[in-house]
Amino acid sequence: MKFIRKPWPMASVFVLLAASPGPAQQAVGSPMLSDGTTSLSVTTDGSGVYSFNACGRDYWVQTDHGYNVYKNMRPNLLKSGYVYYRTTDQYKNYYACGWGIFEHLTDVMQ
Repeated sequence: MKFIRKPWPMASVFVLLAASPGPAQQAVGSPMLSDGTTSLSVTTDGSGVYSFNACGRDYWVQTDHGYNVYKNMRPNLLKSGYVYYRTTDQYKNYYACGWGIFEHLTDVMQ
């Protein structure tokens, strides 16, 4: 697979071009941060109430409620976690990066 990153005002978009024939998958919406149990929608556009860095990229938590969720996730995130995007295929996600026990999810469509 070949991954091409294209800018989009509200979130990063990845156009995923499969090596085999068929429609390309496109990541849609905001990135999601997960500790393996809980997921939280975050942004990459610089707006929000709290910023953090994951896999060498800055992300922002959008609301005070989201920050409370993030604080509860943080102990688990210090050990392992991942950032993913939903795609145009409702059965697949694009995993941008993972760390700890989720390191194998870096740059994976599944």
